[in-house]
Amino acid sequence: TESTLLSAMEGAGKLIDDDELREAMSERGLGTPATRAATIEGLIRQKYLTRDGRELIATGKGVRLINLLQEMDIKPLTSPSMTGDWEAKLRKMEQGELDRATFMNEIARFTEDAVGKARAHYDEIISRPFPDLKCPCPNCGATELKQTDATYECRTPDCGFRISKYIAGRALSEEEAKTLFTTKFLETRDGFVSRFNRPFEAALELKQQVSKTGKLGKWKTNFVFDSDLESVEDLTEDQMIKELTLTNGKSAKLYETEKAFMVPALTTKDNPDGFRLGKTILQKELTAADVEKMLVEGKTALLPGFISKKTKRAFAAHLTLDPETAKIGFEFAPRAKKSAKKATKKAAKEKEEES
Repeated sequence: TESTLLSAMEGAGKLIDDDELREAMSERGLGTPATRAATIEGLIRQKYLTRDGRELIATGKGVRLINLLQEMDIKPLTSPSMTGDWEAKLRKMEQGELDRATFMNEIARFTEDAVGKARAHYDEIISRPFPDLKCPCPNCGATELKQTDATYECRTPDCGFRISKYIAGRALSEEEAKTLFTTKFLETRDGFVSRFNRPFEAALELKQQVSKTGKLGKWKTNFVFDSDLESVEDLTEDQMIKELTLTNGKSAKLYETEKAFMVPALTTKDNPDGFRLGKTILQKELTAADVEKMLVEGKTALLPGFISKKTKRAFAAHLTLDPETAKIGFEFAPRAKKSAKKATKKAAKEKEEES
């Protein structure tokens, strides 16, 4: 959370092994009370951190920056020890043990060294040769694709096909890229990281965007999750649980697959293939009985064990089903009112304490 990060910045000296540097930071930490909050907001604004409710989570961009600085051997920028070193030298300047010119020369040398390493790393990357990808361009059919440090792209001037090599923090290998560009689909892979820095697995599909007027646009990769791969056409009678009478009075069959509960007959404008509900909602595992009750009566019993994405706290609720849109919602139990008996006891106790 922001409060724990602020506390960590204030007590950053505790993370330093060197006694002298740790003692130098004991009264300051990283930043000052006036600048720490602004520093955190700057990291969020530049997308190195993201806010999820009360929590602050490092983004993929933030993690890559730390890894890059360590790869370039500019590790002092990733450790509070540099601040401790500077604080120790500032204290020596106050005590007359170090002159200002020497200190500023050290700062200048460190800056020149860091900038030099960054430039050398950049020059190495842009000059690094990458072989062409022996794969036809999905857009124009050219026989090969150009490969850079960050993209796969077509060399044909008017084509414009370009796809990032890094998708949700995961690099596509050459073989994976060939499969994706050739078949427009890549089977489920792990190693992806969400914007909340949580790992997940998914398949990838390659699709060309189409405007409302039918004009073809850029190519884009989309995630396809296991539950999305389950098709109504693949359902079997063995997977049918029961034939139900829905809240709208219609009869429909309820199916259970490995990942979801499905009712093909419950169609809407947004879901022409029928109703589908994943077996896990907010970390709560649903049973067939839960779903059956919701379909027949419009809502489940009061179910405990849901975990809020924002607060990370457990809560109980009824799952509800809108019969027109087939949308799922939450209905919370009314808070219990304090009984008159308890209120009387509390008042009597307060009166007794006053006397």
